[in-house]
Amino acid sequence: MNNPANSSSGFNQKTLPEKHRWLEKHTKLTQQDLNYLSQADTHTSYTITSSLIENVVGTFHLPIGIIPYININQQVYTVPLAVEESSIVAACNKMSKDIDKRGGQITASHTGSSILGQVVINELSSEQYQQLSNCLTANMNSWIDTLHTGLLRQMKQRGGGLHRWHLKSYLTDCQHHTASLFVELNTVDAMGANLVTQTCEWLARSIESQLNQSTLLSIVCNYSESALVEAVCRYPIDRSLGHRISQASQFATLDIHRATTHNKGIMNAIDGLMVATGNDWRAVSASMHAYACRTGQYQPLSQWHYRDNHLEGRLVAPIQVGTVGGVTRIHPDAQLCLKLLNQPSSQDLAIIAGSIGLVQNLAALSALVDGGLIAGHMRLHIDNMLLAHGVAHETQARLRPILIEHIKTHQSIQPSDITHYLNQLDL
Repeated sequence: MNNPANSSSGFNQKTLPEKHRWLEKHTKLTQQDLNYLSQADTHTSYTITSSLIENVVGTFHLPIGIIPYININQQVYTVPLAVEESSIVAACNKMSKDIDKRGGQITASHTGSSILGQVVINELSSEQYQQLSNCLTANMNSWIDTLHTGLLRQMKQRGGGLHRWHLKSYLTDCQHHTASLFVELNTVDAMGANLVTQTCEWLARSIESQLNQSTLLSIVCNYSESALVEAVCRYPIDRSLGHRISQASQFATLDIHRATTHNKGIMNAIDGLMVATGNDWRAVSASMHAYACRTGQYQPLSQWHYRDNHLEGRLVAPIQVGTVGGVTRIHPDAQLCLKLLNQPSSQDLAIIAGSIGLVQNLAALSALVDGGLIAGHMRLHIDNMLLAHGVAHETQARLRPILIEHIKTHQSIQPSDITHYLNQLDL
């Protein structure tokens, strides 16, 4: 594959066939893949969709856009996002190119593909809690061996498995405990949620048979600090703008309203990548927002500081994803998007997710403190409004430059403004 760094300029101006030729040249997509993308009304078959959920009556389509070029750890990626919001792909694409053009760097790391599950046992006396603790100490090693030769055999063969456990007690009143057995599994390249839940249910049955004590619930945990991504961006930038971005970032640590919107901007890119690759974006989002609350006060997931003529941003968050199994295995769109990413491991996909989240965050902050979001993406904003207003395609070309001037002058635009200018064109 050729390096797409130089040829990705003006990608949004290319025709669809030109974009597909670029993909054929710079990615591993085949002509068959491009034919699939070219279908005017691509539908995932009813056989597939009805195996995913019940009561299927049709499919809901989202556009798949790409970030043609982003350099992470000196590795170039073309990143797909399945998302409907106008500015997300445009902003992330522009910022990723600008970081590279200015000699900036994006580096990222991941602590591993571990996921937690828990078995909860409630209404235990102190004596019963001690019996539970003794039971686990005596039996867990043999139970793990049994799991590794049965339910978790394939995971173990891939280098994963159940490798850690601990018991936590919650004193619900002066006489009773609620206990949670936490198990930690290395799921390798699978997200593994269903298998972790099955493991917890197996352990619950084993506990019940040993102690004659019913368990309350057994389930995967969508929050785990054992799968942390750290993404760092160093970006040479004008001192004044760098300080304003740093100040906006600092304000998010003080105000929950701003912190929430700050983090939503990060998730704009990450959610789009999760949807595109068939991952559970709801689980990833829930885990990241929980991590933002870990100190007891909701905080931004990234922070930016200006020093030594560089803006430096750092994002740390749990991102547990999979590249095998589940929807990623059976949905053709997810398979195609993973192929576009050169079939990454789960850790690589998590690293890409954290990195584009940080880049998206930088793009949003830059626009916010330097002219505002609408001015930064006026073309896309206008195109959306024209489409929603039902303006004919041939009229859009005449109206668009008028509306751009209107935004430059008034810093805003309303549907009534479009009606006003349409009436003027008709005169």
